[in-house]
Amino acid sequence: MASPSKPDSTTSLLSKWIKGGANATLFLSSMSKPRHGKLDVSSDDKIWYFYPGRTNQGILLPDFNANCHDLLDTAQLFRGHAKFKNVHDARTQLSLRDCMLCHVSAHGLTSLIALSSLKHHAKMSPEDKAIWGAAYDEEYDGGSLYQPGKSLLKNNINF
Repeated sequence: MASPSKPDSTTSLLSKWIKGGANATLFLSSMSKPRHGKLDVSSDDKIWYFYPGRTNQGILLPDFNANCHDLLDTAQLFRGHAKFKNVHDARTQLSLRDCMLCHVSAHGLTSLIALSSLKHHAKMSPEDKAIWGAAYDEEYDGGSLYQPGKSLLKNNINF
């Protein structure tokens, strides 16, 4: 048996559930939809495969020992036969994690009445004009906070 202080060939950094014959759900970025199946590893050369459904033709998982945690962290590999809705929700949450959320605060407005058109903008106080101008810039142009290469979520602007 492997001891924590002296690792041997049986010590693994993989999660305990990841073993040959384990049920899993795989949704690689190259796949059009998630698939339920089983993980398997060849005994002689430690190459991992995913067998979708009840097929005998496996999908090679190159460098699985090194990439396993990345597949888990990027919502491409799930324990058991996960519901596809949960798989898609996890991918959506992951994509939103890296989004830049823009928000212009309405704190400091002297008038609580929203503009009915931009032509009323010129008649506002300088403070209100600055806040509404920043909100308009944020909505229309993405504002000055936008950085190329980042996603921008504009529907989080509250007034």
